[in-house]
Amino acid sequence: MEQEIEQRGMNRTLERLADASGGRLAPLKPAPLGPLARLIAAYHLGDPLDASDSWRPLLRRRRLAGEARQAAIHARLPASDSEIDH
Repeated sequence: MEQEIEQRGMNRTLERLADASGGRLAPLKPAPLGPLARLIAAYHLGDPLDASDSWRPLLRRRRLAGEARQAAIHARLPASDSEIDH
């Protein structure tokens, strides 16, 4: 029941946004990342999974890559390093 109410609220919000913009929502275009931003994104700096990797960015990257591979195995999707590394 709560999920249904939440979904209706989201639909209403999206409809209001669409009406305000003339019926179409404009796509969001990400800004290109600079070298420092790419480094931060690649190693998920400032975004630890938990306390065990808060000061270990290399461990975090390996852990996230392993989790992505496991998820791909369970979903039976190919997981290449290029997809995992961004």
